[in-house]
Amino acid sequence: MNINTKQKAFPTILNKNICVPIGPMLAVQLFYKKLNFSEIFSKHKSKGLDLNNLL
Repeated sequence: MNINTKQKAFPTILNKNICVPIGPMLAVQLFYKKLNFSEIFSKHKSKGLDLNNLL
């Protein structure tokens, strides 16, 4: 009788693809607009890259 009958996943192969769940990204975009973060963050930086574009 074989006790170890669980199936195992195939080994992963590393590549340059990045997987990001879309749900959290959409939630961040929604709350960013609802809470008016663009106005808040634009006050804190005047030179260089805009913080709103980074967020």
